Amino acid sequence: MDIPEDELEKEILLREVEFYGMKEYFAEELKEPTFRKSTILSEKHISQLNQWIETKSTKDWVLIYSGSKDGFASTNFHSKEREKKKKKLNKKRKS
Repeated sequence: MDIPEDELEKEILLREVEFYGMKEYFAEELKEPTFRKSTILSEKHISQLNQWIETKSTKDWVLIYSGSKDGFASTNFHSKEREKKKKKLNKKRKS
């Protein structure tokens, strides 16, 4: 089943699937995209990335850096990256 890209058509389709109790039949097609709310990636790109990743995990991806929020300088990006690594290391040490 192809999910329409038009938001209104998508909403109508999802309501019908839910109304007729058919969610389990279309679970794969109705799965939330991994890269939600991206302003850079198109639906086509998101779909391709999700196929490449093909993760069985239900864990959502977390945005750790946003140029519009954190600044576009490379130093800002690397600072966020280091923060994330430190948190991961501290978490591993505690367990």
